[in-house]
Amino acid sequence: MAEPESLNAPVASYVPDANDMEKQAAHDKMMAHIRIVVDQAPPLSDEQISLLRELLSGPKPHPSRFRRWQVKLSCGHGLPTESLDDNPPQRALDCTECGAAGRIVVAFQPLDRSGEPQPDPTTAPRLPRRRTRAELEAQIADLQAQLAQQRDTEHP
Repeated sequence: MAEPESLNAPVASYVPDANDMEKQAAHDKMMAHIRIVVDQAPPLSDEQISLLRELLSGPKPHPSRFRRWQVKLSCGHGLPTESLDDNPPQRALDCTECGAAGRIVVAFQPLDRSGEPQPDPTTAPRLPRRRTRAELEAQIADLQAQLAQQRDTEHP
């Protein structure tokens, strides 16, 4: 399944459309197939279970490596979630508002530390370009001239 296409979309105003519902139906079909395959698989041996425990019980990442996101699910509800580093949030989550399981993420945007949506980097104000040495020296000379003129008018 493709990653949600509406990165940094305003989650609050995003309304799931027919395309999102098609993606949800495809996700549901895939999950049903996976459940059938898993149910038909032979049980794991004690050695396989031990290996899985070892693989899954590795060191936990530091909490500062997690990023907070606001997501909109295909059921239309929004909720906050976390993911490691700058990875987008999971493709499907269980909705805590309506209880629907495995709802796909149709829109998401990163949150800042206070829980507010981060501004879109394409519309965020840019820092002014760094001025050259010559420009700074010209500005200093201009300010010195203004200061000298002010001193002359104050003390004739």
